[in-house]
Amino acid sequence: MKKAVFVLFLLVVLLLAFVFMPAEWRLWNDKAEPLPAIKNEEIVFIEAFIYDKNKCRIIGDDLDKVVEYLSNAEPTRIPSETDFVYSENYRGINIKTEDKSYHYFVYKDGRKTYLEIPYVGVYRVDAELFELLDDYLNR
Repeated sequence: MKKAVFVLFLLVVLLLAFVFMPAEWRLWNDKAEPLPAIKNEEIVFIEAFIYDKNKCRIIGDDLDKVVEYLSNAEPTRIPSETDFVYSENYRGINIKTEDKSYHYFVYKDGRKTYLEIPYVGVYRVDAELFELLDDYLNR
């Protein structure tokens, strides 16, 4: 009897751990596809924004830095399943090329900084990208 209760308890614990497991630990989630390479000469403009607040254009050497941070983004297993990020403290990036528009959200979750593309995936990026966008938006 005690053995059956213990096995049942163990199954319940495993089931709960499975259900509440962070998405990045789930091995059946595929990693996001690598970000598409955007060449600097194709870019018409890069715009940083905070929802319903500031918007500004990124110019000069900082434009090159943003493109470099994006090219170094590491795909994660975290899914992106909505139009917007759940973080209240995020920065947005709009990149317009001659052919296409790209929309990214950059946010911090604890000590990690992420870049999210709605319905595509979540990527780890350097924390300096968030700081660069923050500096631009607070000028």
